Amino acid sequence: MPIIRRDALTACTNILGMLSDYLLLNKIIKPNSPPLHAQIHDYIIKNISADLTVKTLCSYFKVSKSMLYKISIDNYGCGISEYVKKLRIEGAKRLLGTSMNITQVSEAVGIPDVGYFIKIFKRETGYTPLKYKKAMSNKQQLEPFNKLSLD
Repeated sequence: MPIIRRDALTACTNILGMLSDYLLLNKIIKPNSPPLHAQIHDYIIKNISADLTVKTLCSYFKVSKSMLYKISIDNYGCGISEYVKKLRIEGAKRLLGTSMNITQVSEAVGIPDVGYFIKIFKRETGYTPLKYKKAMSNKQQLEPFNKLSLD
């Protein structure tokens, strides 16, 4: 092992200390913050009606597309766009059990094009939103209503 002078080691320690202070002060890192995948999940849930594109998420979390994709695959088992779609469909299922109409549900989960909403809802669940809503109002159970979690 090479021998490092004490002053060089002290300089490196000082640089690392200043770097960590900079990151904390600029809120780039937060002490004891949840893991990034949990932060992404929470952000999506809180902003489900917003435009949640890959570009938007990368910009907000200051990560590259490839890093966001890796985080998504490793933690959610699918790409980030697919994960957003899953969360939107789960949210729509819950909202269809309320007095909201299909258009209101579609907009509330961030899919303003009702025709597209119906198409992807049916593709993902096997039911049209209207059939699903009617079944919910009749207390018929089409499938379990488990909230998508990170467990």
